[in-house]
Amino acid sequence: MTGATVLLIVLEVLGGWLLADFLSGFLHWVEDRYGRESWPLIGKKVIGPNRQHHSEPLAFTRTDPITRNWSAALASFVLAMPLLLLFGPHLWLVVAFIGGCIANEVHYWAHLPHRAPGIVQALQVAGLCQSRRQHALHHAAPHLSNYCSLTDWLNPWLDRIGFWHFLERLLPNRWLA
Repeated sequence: MTGATVLLIVLEVLGGWLLADFLSGFLHWVEDRYGRESWPLIGKKVIGPNRQHHSEPLAFTRTDPITRNWSAALASFVLAMPLLLLFGPHLWLVVAFIGGCIANEVHYWAHLPHRAPGIVQALQVAGLCQSRRQHALHHAAPHLSNYCSLTDWLNPWLDRIGFWHFLERLLPNRWLA
């Protein structure tokens, strides 16, 4: 395996992981800012628990892994299928799909890092999995930043450039939750 091949693999893995971080952060932003518990299908099962998480941050840590992760896995599948049809099978897409599926579990480990496997704790130190310190910034009122919960890398950039505020200026204020 050449150095160029190894570099390409690393870039695809990293790109897929960051894509999952961004897309899960975007969905998190939509849930927080626009989601309604009255929405059919996802209101009570997705939006409600997300809202509860802001008032009671550790509530979701008392659930089982399936309860914590089913909605992220379903959203990942729904997002991955059109990308698979558009681009075909690629390593970055597989990594993005896996990252999206486990985004809530990484979020869980950011709340309870002592329960994270050793490799995840090492990835938290490197910023490849979100750390408790970074995630705590999202839980600071008024909860208007740090929506990406997979890594420590994207939030500082997105918040610095005002990405979420820019999106909100594009959408009518009456839609805000």
